[in-house]
Amino acid sequence: MKKAQASIVILIVLVVIVILILGVLVYLFYNRGIIPHIPQTCDYSDSSKAYVNTDSNCAVNFLCIQGSQSFKDNCGCGCQKIITQTVTCNSNFDCGGVSQTNICSGNNLYNHQIINICINSGTIQSSCSSSTNDILIQNCNNGCQNNQCINQGCDYNSRTKTYVNKNTNCIINFFCTANRRAFHDECGCGCEIINTPTPEPTGKVYCTQQQRNPGACYQIYSPVCGWFNQNINCLRYPCAQTFSNSCFACMDSKVDYYTIGECPA
Repeated sequence: MKKAQASIVILIVLVVIVILILGVLVYLFYNRGIIPHIPQTCDYSDSSKAYVNTDSNCAVNFLCIQGSQSFKDNCGCGCQKIITQTVTCNSNFDCGGVSQTNICSGNNLYNHQIINICINSGTIQSSCSSSTNDILIQNCNNGCQNNQCINQGCDYNSRTKTYVNKNTNCIINFFCTANRRAFHDECGCGCEIINTPTPEPTGKVYCTQQQRNPGACYQIYSPVCGWFNQNINCLRYPCAQTFSNSCFACMDSKVDYYTIGECPA
């Protein structure tokens, strides 16, 4: 009985030794290429890869066309496309930044802003996103039209002002002729006449009450310039009239004072 048990043990040991020896031989032959590698899953129809050799032990001894690079994997070796990863944006400027314009909305004037921002800037996950924002500029009492408030009280036929642009948000980017200067008001912008101070006459003689009621004046020609009072609006200088003498000048209720000699031209 003991002899039979010993024989079984010896047999088991021999089997184990044989299995180990076979495993070592298979490992050596596999690494030296005697036993070929059999890839488990090889997709030779992959459009991104072009296999030159389907032997896993192949040597990369070939050149690939432009835009491709050589590779080697468990299924062989060949050329594959170079995949470039593009970055959509690096900053908000790449997406357009902020753009703005004036618009009419609800009879009022607004600044309409389009805000473009870059999300995940500088990465392959980057993308552009936009939003809008409307900021009230002015409440238009007379309504809004053509992206500006309507001004009912604008005198575009003024003698002193010449409008270059009737937009309330116009920019003064022009030059005016001599004796004119640029201006900007609620009706637009343009050029206006420079008001030069009226020269004050010298030698003023104010009319007395007696001079205003002399009864009669002598017909003597001694010319004076009778200057009108502030109730008289004159269109041009001088705001005065030449009289034959001071008596006739002071008899005129419009005259405030006079100066000797004819009125200046």
